[in-house]
Amino acid sequence: MKTYSEIIKVALMMICLICMSSNAAFSAERMVPAIYITMDDPSTEIDRETYIPATYYVDARGAEGVENVGSKEHPLPLQFRGRGNWTWVGYDKKPYRLLLNDPAPMAGLKSSDYFGLHAHADDNLGFMRNTLGFELARRLGIDWTPSHAPVELYLNGEYRGLYFCTELVRADNDRVDLRDPSNPASDDIDGGWLIEIDNYDTDPHIVVTEGNGQKIIFSHKTPLNLTESQEEFLRSQMTAIDKAIYDPDKSVAKWAELVDIDRLARFYIVQELMDNTESFHGSCFMHRPKGEDAKWMFGPVWDFGSSFFRGSGKFIWQDSNYTLTWIKEICTFPEFQQKVKDIWAEFCISGYDGIEEFLLAEKDRIKAAAGRDFERWPDYGNSDMDGAVEKICYMLGNKARWLGKQWGAIPSTAPDNVEVFLRGTFNTWNTSSMFMPQDDGTYRISLPSLTDEFKIASADFSTVNFGGDGVTQFKANTLYHLVSGVGGKNISVYGEIKDATLIFDPVEQTLYAEGTQIEPVEETLPAFYFRGDLNTWATDTEFKEDSSGLYVVDLPLLTGRFKIADAKFKVINFGGDNITLVEPGVPYKLIQGGKNISLARDIKNAHLAVDLDKKILVVTEGSASGVKDVAADGADNISSRRYFNMQGIELDRNDIRPGEIVIVVESDGSARKEIRK
Repeated sequence: MKTYSEIIKVALMMICLICMSSNAAFSAERMVPAIYITMDDPSTEIDRETYIPATYYVDARGAEGVENVGSKEHPLPLQFRGRGNWTWVGYDKKPYRLLLNDPAPMAGLKSSDYFGLHAHADDNLGFMRNTLGFELARRLGIDWTPSHAPVELYLNGEYRGLYFCTELVRADNDRVDLRDPSNPASDDIDGGWLIEIDNYDTDPHIVVTEGNGQKIIFSHKTPLNLTESQEEFLRSQMTAIDKAIYDPDKSVAKWAELVDIDRLARFYIVQELMDNTESFHGSCFMHRPKGEDAKWMFGPVWDFGSSFFRGSGKFIWQDSNYTLTWIKEICTFPEFQQKVKDIWAEFCISGYDGIEEFLLAEKDRIKAAAGRDFERWPDYGNSDMDGAVEKICYMLGNKARWLGKQWGAIPSTAPDNVEVFLRGTFNTWNTSSMFMPQDDGTYRISLPSLTDEFKIASADFSTVNFGGDGVTQFKANTLYHLVSGVGGKNISVYGEIKDATLIFDPVEQTLYAEGTQIEPVEETLPAFYFRGDLNTWATDTEFKEDSSGLYVVDLPLLTGRFKIADAKFKVINFGGDNITLVEPGVPYKLIQGGKNISLARDIKNAHLAVDLDKKILVVTEGSASGVKDVAADGADNISSRRYFNMQGIELDRNDIRPGEIVIVVESDGSARKEIRK
């Protein structure tokens, strides 16, 4: 039997162990700083135009390298407003712009009076897209790159989630150094410039037509208000650069007399590594320091929100959803190609290693805060930080190896993976849904919902291509046997699988889905509309069924881009292939979930007729009223006529078989169905 003193000793030891365990658990949850903002009038509506007076303080909460700023008892004054474009209108978790009354070292950043609070509500890769993009820019030697630091925001006492306090781009000796720019209000054209290739025309800007016919918007930040001579200088500079880029003679990069080619190469490599398909489209900054012989410099980097949404096997300007200014043409210059290869080879030796460790450390830094953020914003965010960061490491490594194969040097630590994608009607058969390899040799992917048809394939549908037998439907919690190669048909989902986790075994050639099976329901055809630039993509122009079973709309003028879609772009969402243009009278093949449809030219008094069964659109012009009824008229001696089958494929008139129904398009754009004799 233990003595009383021995019992006390054991009890004390247990208490110590419990305390040690508790302290270990506490220390494992790394805290990020918190910023508390309280509006002077909490009822004020926040917008992107008006600064709102408020007070703030920063609680460092023990974060390394961070000091308290102000306090709960003694908060400091600031003004703030909303910021961002789509990130402001598209999400409830809003980004903000801060203007402090006095400079302060916010969340450990260099002291300043001007910061952004970025919500990154759309970043499902562990909030790492901007973190990684900024780090790569530093490693590639871009002289000033924004720094940011994680914080948890409390607004008017309410927890608002994990944010990133970010140095905003502006002309400043500590940020974009324009070498003491002259007064922006002066008429000095050589006073230093900061501009942005923009995708919005709301900021002060000039417009230049690119050599490929696209419009380029250049927003000017410094100077903000241009004199006539300043505007003329900026326009002439951008026009001269564009002309040199589109010079048919690629033997000499004459544009490098105006643009720093080394900086552009470094900037471009960052965008490629991130597979940022929106770079060179918007939020693409350029600056020109003060000096008569100064050159335009690309950068600083900014906004990597459109990165890593597809497989690695393409350059950013290939199959992008955005129009990228200049870069595709620039990449045709051997001088630029060699500059990229030289910088890339150096980066592979001294810049790439350690990037995965950097991301893992950043994940550990914010993991606990990310969990609280997901509880606050369950519709978006990062519930699985480990999986999200594993995925961004995987995708970065894949892109680095692919680029290395193109540019002649591969980082030694970049993995050699076979990328496998879930490709179907739900993602227009693209490579946005990537399986992740598992230690047991299987591949996994999780989706909130799986419907319609799909296959499992690589980017080229050659290295990997698994389908089904064309008969058996895919159901949750049932092992499905796949068919490899060209014999595999599209796999049809039975109803819908909610919260689906798909497990693909390439050795056994099987697929299994964990999730909730939803029985199929008969879906009625929703109302659908003409939606485009012409009516600001609204739902005010509905297609109506005519006596022939076609769905029709009449417009006095058809112009701009458009789609044919229901209110939610869900059941009906017809677009095109982003290549073929609509011509009057010519059948146009519609693609569910396709790209915006463009016109060969504006069409007056347009009649749009949609055949839902064949997914064909015919637009006729003027007095023509769609595709006329079938006529038994075999006359074909008018050379200007064109002939199409019912699938929209153009035919040679000599190849049309007797009895075949074709669409005949006259020179005036009118069209009719005809039975060939």
